[in-house]
Amino acid sequence: MTALPALDVVIVNWNGGALVQACVASLARAAAGLDLRVVVVDNASTDGSAEALEAFAHAGLRPSPPPLRGAGG
Repeated sequence: MTALPALDVVIVNWNGGALVQACVASLARAAAGLDLRVVVVDNASTDGSAEALEAFAHAGLRPSPPPLRGAGG
């Protein structure tokens, strides 16, 4: 059995709101046939984007670790 090609993406977020959600959704669509892992590091956002991404992750295909928070959060 041949392993799927892997793609790891790290996104640093600060108050990215809908843009970071759209980015993650786009990666999921574009990575068909790849072993995709997306890590979003949140830098103490205050716009609710970290919480929205956490909910987005739980609605996805596989669980992810909780979002990482910056020193200010």
